[in-house]
Amino acid sequence: TREINELRKFDPIDLFKSKRDSLVSVSRFELLPGQQKNPLGFGSGFFVYAEPVKKGSCEVVTNNHVVKDSKTVDVELRDGHTFSAEVVKHDTKNDLAVLQIKNVAEPSKTCPTLDLASGEPVKPGDPLVQLTARGKQFWFRSGHAKAYGAMKESVPNLKDFPEADLNRRNLPLNTI
Repeated sequence: TREINELRKFDPIDLFKSKRDSLVSVSRFELLPGQQKNPLGFGSGFFVYAEPVKKGSCEVVTNNHVVKDSKTVDVELRDGHTFSAEVVKHDTKNDLAVLQIKNVAEPSKTCPTLDLASGEPVKPGDPLVQLTARGKQFWFRSGHAKAYGAMKESVPNLKDFPEADLNRRNLPLNTI
């Protein structure tokens, strides 16, 4: 069928090349005396178009557990620029959070967005990719969806999400 042929054409490296500037690294920290930052955690995220968009701002989606108990976090872009972002929304059930970066001169250039899926839900066998960022380092894993009902110990409410069968190797993508 047409869907199977499309899946066979799926090239995760091409996907990464076309969307890599949308990925960011997110750092949670505490401020020590003298404005020194003590890192508490890190994760990755990506720029999204959010309504309503405030002029001069960008929105980032990340995992809620990455920004847990924080009002502000640092967001680092692939080119090394770092912005302070405010945590504006939490969804603990789905382990998602929305961050807002304010006072961005050219949001459409600085914050290239990823489109969120609005079609059919992921089904077992569908291809999946995991892109992870920490600072300017990116890693890539690919595989496919297995089954629903995967229970993560750290986020027990994720029973409605597919379990991913990803390769165990992290491929560095900084040279692509």
